[in-house]
Amino acid sequence: MRRIVVPVLSVLLAVPVIALAQGSSPRPQTTGTAKAPMKSAQASEAPKALTLVGTLEHTTPKSGTVLVDVPTQKGILKVGATTTPATVIKAGGKTTNLDALQPDSKVRITVHRTASGDQLVSLNELGSMKG
Repeated sequence: MRRIVVPVLSVLLAVPVIALAQGSSPRPQTTGTAKAPMKSAQASEAPKALTLVGTLEHTTPKSGTVLVDVPTQKGILKVGATTTPATVIKAGGKTTNLDALQPDSKVRITVHRTASGDQLVSLNELGSMKG
C-alpha cells in the first residue's frame, strides 16, 4: 500500500506547484511606465508560508530533509521538506538540529512551496506521541 500512496501523493503535491508556476508568468510590457506596477505586483506574489501540524516520520540530517505525516480529512498527507541555512529548528523551546529530533514526535512545520520542492522555514517539536 505504501508503494502506491507515496507516488500518488507526490503527483498530488506537484499539481499545485505547476499551477502556481504557470499563474506567475511575467506579463508583457508595453511601455516604460509599466515597470513600477510590475515590481509591486511581483512583490505581492511572494511565496506564502504554509503551517502544518503532524507526526515527524523521518529526518535525514545528511541531506537536511524531513518527512512529516499530516492528518487530513481524506487521510494522511506526507510532507517532505528541505532545510535551508535560515531554517529554525526547536525542541523543548531550545534551538537544535535535525539529529536531536525524535521520530514519532508531534511537530509544527512551516514550509514555503517552491518549484524545486518544499523549503522548511521552521520546525517546532511539540512533544512525543508515544504513550
